[in-house]
Amino acid sequence: MNDLGKNTIKGKLRILTPVHIGGAQEKHLQKGLDYITNGSVVYFLDEKKLISHFGIDKYSNALATNSLEKLIKDTGNKPGFFCTHNISISGEIGADIKMNIKNTLTGKPIIPGSSLKGALRSVIYNYASNGEVIPEKDERGRHRNMEQKYFGKIDEDPFRYLIVNDIEFSNSAYVNTKTFNLLSIQKGGWKQSGKSTEQFSSQGFTFPLEIIELDAIGDYEIVINNKALETSIRNNKVKISEKTKSLFENKENIFFKIIQSYSQKYLESERAFFQRYQGEKYELILVEIDRLLQLNEKSPILRVGLGSGFHAMTGDTLHPSHLIDEIARIGRNGDKTRGKNRGEDSAKSRKIAFIGEGDTLQLFPMGFVQLLDENAYKAIQAEIEKEQVERAGQAASILEQNKKQADEEQRRKDELKKPQMTLISALSKNRSRSIDAEVIGLNGTQLILKPFVEKMESHKYEIRYAAGLPMGTIVQVEAILIANNSKLQLSGSPKIKGI
Repeated sequence: MNDLGKNTIKGKLRILTPVHIGGAQEKHLQKGLDYITNGSVVYFLDEKKLISHFGIDKYSNALATNSLEKLIKDTGNKPGFFCTHNISISGEIGADIKMNIKNTLTGKPIIPGSSLKGALRSVIYNYASNGEVIPEKDERGRHRNMEQKYFGKIDEDPFRYLIVNDIEFSNSAYVNTKTFNLLSIQKGGWKQSGKSTEQFSSQGFTFPLEIIELDAIGDYEIVINNKALETSIRNNKVKISEKTKSLFENKENIFFKIIQSYSQKYLESERAFFQRYQGEKYELILVEIDRLLQLNEKSPILRVGLGSGFHAMTGDTLHPSHLIDEIARIGRNGDKTRGKNRGEDSAKSRKIAFIGEGDTLQLFPMGFVQLLDENAYKAIQAEIEKEQVERAGQAASILEQNKKQADEEQRRKDELKKPQMTLISALSKNRSRSIDAEVIGLNGTQLILKPFVEKMESHKYEIRYAAGLPMGTIVQVEAILIANNSKLQLSGSPKIKGI
């Protein structure tokens, strides 16, 4: 649409693979402060419920001592008693969950216009340079300002005349991620607690994220101020080639066509990367890349946000392929490595999102979205709605299954916490043995304990434990018989049973 010298491109943007765009102003959730976990189920804590139950002083003290999760679990209530809602995240859930940027007024997740514009800029840069492989450094080893060759300096940049709106979506979701990394220039694998192994594991070195819900649809709008751009070109205020200028005019829908061409080449290069280096479960990544290639044939796809990677961010012009020919050691102690191609930096790792476990495991390259014009959206609208329903059903099923597993695990832990009676004949006056006891009071720095020992349930004993424990806590403590086998002598430091 052309309105008063402006070319406006409108359509729908579809989320194809997990998209996460963080921001400095966004609050990451911290374990034990904003949420607690039970297996793969995450319970988001309700501050009002916690303060109402424990009181502000006890709640504040638990926050200050990083013991809120323990305080909650010691009550014996299920985690859901203190939460607003719960969700399921596959794999190990770490110390924090990175949150997606939101619309500050509605609280809904967004893709900022600046992020989409940056992705478009990379594509247009690749188009303007004819896909020419441009070394990052000149013959003297100095870094080039490569985009300046095609877009000029900041005050000459034609992208000042391209405006992209923020895109809002209804719902967010949560996903875990792993890092695919090269073990050598022959073999790929997965990062695992500071090292890389060929095997994939949903545990260790995982990074959970809030993402925009898969298959979600948002409205995008790209406005190109052609009139102002033409004026600046005539006055020599903008540096732009005829080829790039035609793209801004978007004649014969060339904008979409060059995105499709770029993404096809990019995805084929990524496919060659995983096909070359493999590593366990790499076939699942290839399945997803093949799906993306098919979708790109119908309507163009782009890559945005976290995980979009080195090649996408540089316009994919630094190297003729995504393969590497060297892994160089860097850092003060040579304890870090970096991929190289023809002596220049290249990417040897990829951020991969995963959902499910075992036979249900799915692996996703991150950040892919699809641009749909009105006709393309109508053609696949029923398909998208069907997939959304199926995904919602799958998510509900997985959550229910994980909750059952978590509840069963909690029941098992609760059983372990139950006190066991010790026969007096099993105790000795020469060798200590662990017994169960219940905290029934405090006396300064001393715990007052009731032992679960035959014929001694009515006795009370004190043992030093300066931190104190809540009434009713079951502990294990070392004990021997004294006084003609009529009393106990306790020793050591009490340990909370089942922890």
